[in-house]
Amino acid sequence: MKRYFYTIVCCFLGYSLAVKANETLLTLDDINRVREVKSSIMSPDGNHVAFTTSLSTSAYEESDYTHLREIYLSNKKGKLVPFVTANIQGHLSWGSDSKHIWFLSKREKDETVSLYRMSISGGEPQKVFSYQTDIKGYHIANDDRKLIFWAYPPKNKRQEKIEKLGFDAIVVEENVDIQHLFKIELFTENAKLQTLVNDKHIIFAQWNSSQQDILVQHTPTSLTDDLVMHKSLSVITPSGVTKHTFQHVGKMGKAQFSPDGNAVAVIGSLDATDPEKGRLYIGNIASRKLIHLLPNFNGHVKDIYWLGNKSIGFVAHQGLDSFLASKKTNKPSDSYRVLLKNAGIITGLSADEAGKNIALNSHSSEHPNELYWYKKSGTRRYTNSNLWLKDKKLVKQKRVSFNARDGIEIQGILVPPSIKQEGKAALIIFVHGGPESHVSDGWLNRYSHPINEASNNGFYSFLPNYRGSTGRGVAFSKMGQNDYAGAEFDDLIDAKRWAIENYDIDPSRVGITGASYGGYAAAWAATKFSKEFAASVSSMGIANQVSKFATTDIPTEMIRLHAFQYPWQDWQWYQDRSPISFIENTQTPLLLMHGQLDERVPYSQSVELFRHWKLRSNTPIRLVLFPTEEHGFASPAARLEYSERLMRWMTHFLQEKRSDLPPMELPHLPLD
Repeated sequence: MKRYFYTIVCCFLGYSLAVKANETLLTLDDINRVREVKSSIMSPDGNHVAFTTSLSTSAYEESDYTHLREIYLSNKKGKLVPFVTANIQGHLSWGSDSKHIWFLSKREKDETVSLYRMSISGGEPQKVFSYQTDIKGYHIANDDRKLIFWAYPPKNKRQEKIEKLGFDAIVVEENVDIQHLFKIELFTENAKLQTLVNDKHIIFAQWNSSQQDILVQHTPTSLTDDLVMHKSLSVITPSGVTKHTFQHVGKMGKAQFSPDGNAVAVIGSLDATDPEKGRLYIGNIASRKLIHLLPNFNGHVKDIYWLGNKSIGFVAHQGLDSFLASKKTNKPSDSYRVLLKNAGIITGLSADEAGKNIALNSHSSEHPNELYWYKKSGTRRYTNSNLWLKDKKLVKQKRVSFNARDGIEIQGILVPPSIKQEGKAALIIFVHGGPESHVSDGWLNRYSHPINEASNNGFYSFLPNYRGSTGRGVAFSKMGQNDYAGAEFDDLIDAKRWAIENYDIDPSRVGITGASYGGYAAAWAATKFSKEFAASVSSMGIANQVSKFATTDIPTEMIRLHAFQYPWQDWQWYQDRSPISFIENTQTPLLLMHGQLDERVPYSQSVELFRHWKLRSNTPIRLVLFPTEEHGFASPAARLEYSERLMRWMTHFLQEKRSDLPPMELPHLPLD
């Protein structure tokens, strides 16, 4: 940790906008090294921001720092100091006096994740409270004494003894633990722990300013299907009695009490079939109604924070951009005040009590998420977490748009090759997942779409926001519903043809790749539309819509937001939208990659496609499984291997136009 600590301090305190010199190429393992600001919170008095950062790591180091965080502190002048630099779980909050920071951590002698407090003037972190299991989240009343927290209850001694004997069978969807809500008085000798809620799974809870009400976000169980589709928002008393549950259907995101405790703001869905949370609602505690504050907004609200009692600040993503705005909460309308735009892609905000100082997290094509400080007098970037990037050659991203075959405008990012080459270039289409997500014009160098590496190897990269993507309002995000691999996939074909018509691209050297829903698109491209693509890399993708529905952890979302019908209502429709149904005539070499712990799209999907393919086609295919990865890769080694296999597959079949499989082994760095 000492080496990382030294590097981090040098990076932050040495922040500058130096001109690039002696540039070198950004490598695939450099993507692992990238650090970013993960969360930030403004102090109540507006004088400081506390923020957490990720740590730099490498696939070839024995220690994996992927899940570690560090806390830093900034004042108004931008002076940055390290605060706590080891074993931080995050969940920062400020004391009401703006002189103490609370956080969760599991330090050397801790058996569980515990609650700590530390003065901003220095000293050692003080452990304030620990529970028998990890504290998952907490909120402290404005007297800095009344604590509510949520955690899983401990197993009783008999349970532990039985499990040690080997009786550890799982009864599917029955013996599922839920997080309870607890309350205790801090700094009080022999304080009694109270259980407030034990019949619902607690996601979030917050005291109001008078300490008379608690806002609770909860689900019936801790099953993923409930976490995605069945969140509820209730107001309870300090003794745990439910006073009111707001009526809302569909997905739900962040919720927050107003400073005076008379209202709540919440990010929710328009209706039960809205693919993604992104609508802004205000709920009056007295009237018990949620009001849609921006009824016709053609974008998606990503984060919210109260700016006083009558105004809400929000971050919105619209098209390829984002902006910070404020909105009066007295009545719904489509008018709002833009506070900041053209400041990269803003991902989060928090404000002081007066609503005058706002901490922002934002990224751009030049850098990952960094800390910005917004004031009416101007906005300033306060961190540079990757000083080494100034010596790296970063590719130029180009915003593009075209009309699909039915006239719908499709937006996206196109990245040209950075090297000169003879003849026409190859193209890789990177398909985002979801489909309820989108690509913004920000930091796009990720392990699953290494655009810098592709550009440096002579490829064009195209990242389109096909219909069904977010960022353009609810109507656009619903355009792909009840039409698996239909018009939304036509958009990808149209994107390919538009790129070929407008850029120096070889039509015979076009590849496609994606993960999750993007992996489904890549598998569909390699089968149903094989004549369109010369190579495909599908990660965590769907092969069989029938078996996928029966094995995924989000069946409710699949029906209500995507398919609109159960398999038994139309078996043939499901089969006609499955890549395994179109293997015989495939000409597209396919690489499958999947984490074996994936519950969203079980790895059996890739196994099914692989088995069918091997029996029914002579076209090259390879299946690579990652034993410890879930739906989205976490470890630096897995991410690097993913990127290397992806780029080697595309180079082998598109650049070199080979017909055999590339080598199975990867050329790892020397380890001696």
